[in-house]
Amino acid sequence: RIDAIREPFRDHIDDLLVGDTLHLYEFNQGLLNRKTITIVKEGDRAEAKLWVDNVKIISSIKTDDKGKRVQIGRATFLYSSLDEVLGQAEVLLKKHGRPPSLLIISDGKDTEKDGQFRDMAAVLKKHDATFKKLPSKIFCAIVEFNLGPIREAFVGGGGTVAVAVKDGDDPDAAPTLEKIFKLINIVADFATSLP
Repeated sequence: RIDAIREPFRDHIDDLLVGDTLHLYEFNQGLLNRKTITIVKEGDRAEAKLWVDNVKIISSIKTDDKGKRVQIGRATFLYSSLDEVLGQAEVLLKKHGRPPSLLIISDGKDTEKDGQFRDMAAVLKKHDATFKKLPSKIFCAIVEFNLGPIREAFVGGGGTVAVAVKDGDDPDAAPTLEKIFKLINIVADFATSLP
């Protein structure tokens, strides 16, 4: 499902203004593949697009050649990833004095039932002051089920949930990722303009 976001994400990078800074994070049991890119020249856009191309959701159950079910990758833990990313938002807020925008893209599957956080509401409560200062808060899920409590907690905290693909729904009724990226002036986990 990660392939669904690549092209609109790349197109969105083309629309960024010179001076916009991207703080890109991939989470897989910890923040990985971190990248900070300020758009100064066209090569910076190419570097950001390459980062997008290299993102993979690798945690899944697959059947191998012998018909055996095997676990591929590790659990991504949505709630812990949100905790760590909001921690990074606090750092950026203190460093620049301006709140960064926040965009989370998730497949909505690994919600950390046995992890540090029981639900999204617990994470938002921990980072309440920072979360309220963020000007744009988008949770974009590529999911196979109703988001339920994830949506309620995020929207209750002033965020917006955009469901790009959901089984059983009319695909024309759901917002497309292309529309999401065109309408929202944010990229990846954070996008902010430095003075």
